[in-house]
Amino acid sequence: MSIKINPERSAYKLNVGSDNPGNIFFNDEEIAFDVKGENLDGEEYENMKVKYEVFKPVDVDYNNFERNYTDDKAILTVEKDLDKDGLDVSDRVKFDGLPFGTYILKTELLGDYKDGVKQRSITYTDFSYARRATEINHHFGTNTHFYD
Repeated sequence: MSIKINPERSAYKLNVGSDNPGNIFFNDEEIAFDVKGENLDGEEYENMKVKYEVFKPVDVDYNNFERNYTDDKAILTVEKDLDKDGLDVSDRVKFDGLPFGTYILKTELLGDYKDGVKQRSITYTDFSYARRATEINHHFGTNTHFYD
């Protein structure tokens, strides 16, 4: 076993969300997320940037709430500079042209600290994009399962 010290700081608590329950978007809605980065250590960071990457899950284990994706296969990437509001940061990102499906949004906040030390905070957000039903499905139902 070995231990490696990472000189990067992770000074921001990232909150990524939308107004849509469960981050479920329909074809007549805009896919948009509000991002807020709360500075946890009170230090000043410069050159703040955000990178958004959208991935298609390749393996999902719903029993353990794990989702896997291939890191080198982002289907959409958006990068931009951020303006700070005091020590905190905020942004709004929109995605167009995605096919219907389930996705993972990786949000990475980057910045520069003193003496060349970098700041990097990362969070993952699940979302889906679906066609809105135009009529009621009368065949939809539920079942009760009993186990011994």
